[in-house]
This record gives sequence, C-alpha cells and structure tokens, in this order.
Amino acid sequence: MECFIKTYLTLCLILFTLNSWAGTSQLIVIDCPIGEGKAVGKTRTSYSQFNTGLDFLPIGQGAFPVPPPECEENGFFVYKKNFSKDEVKKLENFIFSDDYQNLVKNENVSSFFKLAKIYEYMEYPILDYYDLYLVDIWKFGEEENSEEYKKTANQIISKYEKVTVTIGLYPDTSKHLVYINYLLAELYRRTGEFEKAAEKIKWASKNNYNDLDKDFIDFQRYLINKKNSKFYKIRQKKEIMN
Repeated sequence: MECFIKTYLTLCLILFTLNSWAGTSQLIVIDCPIGEGKAVGKTRTSYSQFNTGLDFLPIGQGAFPVPPPECEENGFFVYKKNFSKDEVKKLENFIFSDDYQNLVKNENVSSFFKLAKIYEYMEYPILDYYDLYLVDIWKFGEEENSEEYKKTANQIISKYEKVTVTIGLYPDTSKHLVYINYLLAELYRRTGEFEKAAEKIKWASKNNYNDLDKDFIDFQRYLINKKNSKFYKIRQKKEIMN
C-alpha cells in the first residue's frame, strides 16, 4: 500500500517545479466504513505553487495537501477504497478508543498527525507514512521557531532517526534515506542543533544521486554553517548566499 500523498510529495521533492496552475477543488461525500454516517472531504483538481520551503512546504494558492475524507461522527480518515472485515474490526478498536478520540477533540492536532497514528496502529511499513509527519509540521507555515514548533520538530526527529535505523528492512530505500537525512538536517537546524544538522546534510550530499535538487542541499549547508535557524524558501537562495 502506498501513502496517499506520496504522489504529491514526489512532485514536490523530485520534479520540483515553480510553474503555476489555477487552484480548484471538489467536495467528496462517502459512507464511513467505521461506525455510521458520512465522511466528508475535498479532492484538489489543480493548484498554484510558486515557491517551496526548505522543509518542502508548498507555497501557493491551494498548494497545501488535503487529507482523505473524514468521518463526521468519529474522526476516521477514509484513506483507501475498500477495507476487509478484519481491518474494520481492528480499526474500530483504535478509532473508538479514548486515545484517538482525545486526538480528534484536540483542535491543535492536525489531520495528518491523526492519519499517521492510524497507519502506525495498523502496523503499515513506515515508508508508507513517514511523510505524514512532515506534512504535520507544515501547519506552522512560515512562522519563526516557536516552542510549539520545536516540540513538534523534536517528535518528528525521534521518528525519523528510528526510520534511518529500520529502513534497511525495505527494498529500494536509498532515495528515501536521502530525503530523510536532508529533512533531519532541516529540523536539527531549525531547532538550533547545528552539529547534528551538519552531520545529516553531509550524509545527504554524499549519497545524493540526483534524488534531490542540489540547490536544497547547498542552501541548507550554507545556513547550517552560518548557524541560522530561520525558515527560508528555496527562491531566497541567491539573495541570502550572495
């Protein structure tokens, strides 16, 4: 099974384009497979992106990814078309638990964090959902590094460090490792851990075989060397480095 935003992130990370499209979306209403009632969401048919953060935050009208339809009664996200009876039974145990419902009631918890917790509970391969934690931190947008940002970043760092240890269990992981080490460099830099950031960007640079645009790595390395923890967009590279 492939994470539902993998195609989106592939466009962001690999093709990286600054072209622009008009942003439009359509409403989705489907039956909820867990419990009763309907699940409501949107599908984006087009969007406009004119810049990208060094954390791959897409900047532009309608460029932010949309989660799958969410069940109105219990907060479950319908992330695929069909669920087996065994999957429904297992999901019900989690979705109706106090742990998950507390996440649903907390307005500060993003849809993508909740979805990542569902994937985690279902014991899907980490490569199917590690990028959901990345999207979760995008909720801070271009804000400077608040304590809440640092708290969230440290949680993601913990997850991603574990991924670098276990990722060898899966095939074709070299591209993922480049992204993950680069993102660790970004998160360590933003939280002021410059030595750790330098180690990660060094690894990403050494092992990057056209997986990631070199401008991201060069700009990231420059900011780490300058001990600069601010948020930047890739289009600011020439302005800052010149």
